[in-house]
Amino acid sequence: RTVLVDAVIDRTVDPPASNKVLGGLGHLRYVVVHRTSLDKIGIDDDAIDGAALKTAFSSHDELRPVTGGRCPYHILILRDGVREQLLPLSAVGAHAIGYNRQSIAVALVGDFRRDEPNRWQWLALSQTCAELVPINRYLVIVGHTQVPGSSKDETKVCPGDRLSIHDLTRRVVERLPPDWRARTPEEVLWALKSGGYVV
Repeated sequence: RTVLVDAVIDRTVDPPASNKVLGGLGHLRYVVVHRTSLDKIGIDDDAIDGAALKTAFSSHDELRPVTGGRCPYHILILRDGVREQLLPLSAVGAHAIGYNRQSIAVALVGDFRRDEPNRWQWLALSQTCAELVPINRYLVIVGHTQVPGSSKDETKVCPGDRLSIHDLTRRVVERLPPDWRARTPEEVLWALKSGGYVV
């Protein structure tokens, strides 16, 4: 099965007004991996897509205070492995306290404290991270709660033990082309845009 990318990426040129855009991408240091689920507000994981997530964070009384009503994630990976870009890569998402300005947020639909990502999600996540890592040769892939102080909830586990960042990093390294560290910023930007990302 092929993971459809170009057909689903949101190609909106202007970011939402509430998400400040930063010039360039060289300041980025992290790809922060998240789990996301809306079951606590009665939405099944199979019904989640970018539009549902944006609506929930902007209008639901329980979620709006968490992000100030802003979309928290740059990229959302659905249960079937389809990827949706919710924010331009240069926009600031409200997803990891103290790290928002220096990171890209990639969220997978599901609860990985109890379930493993399915094979379509693993494929899409490793592909996404392999496309993002060349932005900065020192970019680090981390789970949300691996980053100290990034959540107000000290007991939060995100993305969960069933989504191993170590395994993800290994999968990403296997996908990187041999010359990825030698690419110029212009080549990286071209590759991102060619891949369908809104920078």
